[in-house]
Amino acid sequence: MTCQLVVREQRQLAEWICGSLQRWMYLVPRLSNMALKVVTHSTDEESPVPHAPPLRLLEIIMAPDNWSTKLSDANQQLFLSTLYLHLINGGYYQQMVHLLVTRIPEVYESTEAPPTPLAESLLNLLMKPLTFACAVNDSTLLSCVIEELCQDVFGGAAHSQICNFVIPCLASSSKYKLPMDRIVAVLGCRSLKFLDSCPAPSLLYSLLMLVHSSAEFNDANTLCNYLQAISDLLGGTTSYLISDVTEGDSEDEDDDSMDSSKPIDPFLEELAEECVSVVNSTEHVGWLLSQVERQVSPEVLLHFSRLTHHLLTAPSLQLHQCRLLYSVVARRQLLRSMWMVLSSLQQGAPLPGNISTMTSSFGVRGAPLLQVLARGSPLAPYERDTLVPLLATFCATLTAVLSTLHDSELLGDQDETGGRRNSKVSQNQLPFTVEELVKMSASLRDVCVGLVELAHPDMRMSAITDTSYKTMWAHCFKVCVGVVRQIHLRDTRRMFCPEGHWLSSRVSLPLGNCQTAPFVPRTSRRQRRLFMPQRWLTRDELETEGPRYHEHVSHHLKLPFYSPFVRPKSCTWLEKHSDVDFNGMISVFLRRTHIFKMPLGKLGPLMGIAPQNN
Repeated sequence: MTCQLVVREQRQLAEWICGSLQRWMYLVPRLSNMALKVVTHSTDEESPVPHAPPLRLLEIIMAPDNWSTKLSDANQQLFLSTLYLHLINGGYYQQMVHLLVTRIPEVYESTEAPPTPLAESLLNLLMKPLTFACAVNDSTLLSCVIEELCQDVFGGAAHSQICNFVIPCLASSSKYKLPMDRIVAVLGCRSLKFLDSCPAPSLLYSLLMLVHSSAEFNDANTLCNYLQAISDLLGGTTSYLISDVTEGDSEDEDDDSMDSSKPIDPFLEELAEECVSVVNSTEHVGWLLSQVERQVSPEVLLHFSRLTHHLLTAPSLQLHQCRLLYSVVARRQLLRSMWMVLSSLQQGAPLPGNISTMTSSFGVRGAPLLQVLARGSPLAPYERDTLVPLLATFCATLTAVLSTLHDSELLGDQDETGGRRNSKVSQNQLPFTVEELVKMSASLRDVCVGLVELAHPDMRMSAITDTSYKTMWAHCFKVCVGVVRQIHLRDTRRMFCPEGHWLSSRVSLPLGNCQTAPFVPRTSRRQRRLFMPQRWLTRDELETEGPRYHEHVSHHLKLPFYSPFVRPKSCTWLEKHSDVDFNGMISVFLRRTHIFKMPLGKLGPLMGIAPQNN
């Protein structure tokens, strides 16, 4: 009733506002906010409060240019700034979204045409605060408006009215000029905060739809904000996806990584799949890589690697489906830039893309992070979040590059003596020389040893074990081992690494107490979860396995070439007792489970030796 009276006497209202601005600057915002609350908080569903008078009141108040009595430009700006700031702080966008969802029918297809006249009016009211803040260049009001817009409107894309009507209108209409640099900056800084109140797929979908493939980021800071926003939101979006890998492919995954009893909204699950599809699409990947190549910097590469890492660990996306990774394979100079940034990261020094100036509690200040990881020392959270995505992305990309190269393309042609006839590798094939590849493999070799130690912490390290990120560490270990095995395989054929290059002094396998437990089927023994604190061992387990049993098993299964081959004790004993008469026959029992494949093949009938199975 009050709104109807004010609308009817709008000419008199304009005169009152112009005559006593300070008084009505206090009354009008509170009247408008109260009218919206009455409409949105109506409890009578059969006869809801009419929405026309409050919305018409807002249209009149927000358009001082149409008043019969005009305000001066300064007073008009002051009046609207006060009005919008009070409405935004009072939940203006939340109330507008509520009206969109409850007063407009479902929109089942993406469209820019308003389904009802009310939808067009609500869209205009949504954009009025943002349009005014951009016009007057009020940074305080603009930040407040964008933050609430992202949280309530963009975060409400789970509703069809927002997803299929509001977002398409804002993305394609020339009437509304969105300040994408400011929107991206807010999402980049506060995306994790928004995830507490709105689902990640909604925010990510809105951001992807608003940023066109033809958009240009003029500076590296805006590109970093976009990459940070999209990577953080993608990390939250993947939790809505259901893994479709088979049991055999996911045997190393943690059983508790996903709570199957937690219900997932089917619409959010579908929206999450759409987001991953858009991020991994040809158009988005090509546009994003062109932006990264144009503004290459350590900060850009760090945020880019975080985005790629989220795609690599997405449960519904297989490695061969990650178009972003294989597009980097075609741009191999980016791979060299990644390694340069990876090698330059130091402990205690300011890290790219991280404003924290904290120093780590572990290790020596100034030590390279790769060296700290190679020692098996835990990393600080901000060091882990910087190093692991970049390291995992680099190793996965290098593995994909090496798998496409022939030995002659990687190392040059081989002459008759077995040497390299042309040792100069084309930079288009691999952005590293053979000498750089040897040094890189030594560094990654030590990193794998450190990761094995982190994967099997003892009880003394359980207090500082990073168990909440075990999936991240497990994926990093997998890709690091993959690239090291790939380089080692090439070295076994062409022998370009120096002698003893692959042997690690930190790996010592207990040959005197060999057990067969690691070689029995996985289903018949209890699993040891990676990167989790070790449980207390029983007396029998301490006697038969030892405290570092699982660590030795990991070295033997994943990286058997790290440990030097020691001659069996039986052969050593025979050499020392060569004068003993054995009546022309020696019985030797060989445990096949502990013989490497190559020596076992030489113990065959063709070699004059026929071992008897026992």
